[in-house]
Amino acid sequence: MTHVKLKREIFSDESGKSSKSVITQIEIKNHAGYDESGYDIVCAAVSSAAELMMNTLTENFKCECDIKIVGEPPEIIIKIPGSEFAEEKKSFAVIGLLESFAVHMKNMERDYPKNLRVIVL
Repeated sequence: MTHVKLKREIFSDESGKSSKSVITQIEIKNHAGYDESGYDIVCAAVSSAAELMMNTLTENFKCECDIKIVGEPPEIIIKIPGSEFAEEKKSFAVIGLLESFAVHMKNMERDYPKNLRVIVL
């Protein structure tokens, strides 16, 4: 089963009057077990969504993320520093992307409950 952990942190705006919970770390590990390696549509979907998100963060949004991909099956760890949420326009885009990824993973978990577990911390 593939496990996706989404870790959240609370950030306050400059005035301190409002705060928001944002995803600052994503961990993805294990094969889904839907089919054998190379034919597993759940693994392929998770991997594709993660790669799109990582490329968008680093290439399009120019985020200074810490991304590690290690082992086999691969474990992916993405850490987004708090500084990426400081500037309003960039923060809006980054948060939107991360929340979209979370919704996508939760929808896939609903469709493949034996193969994907999404944990929000």
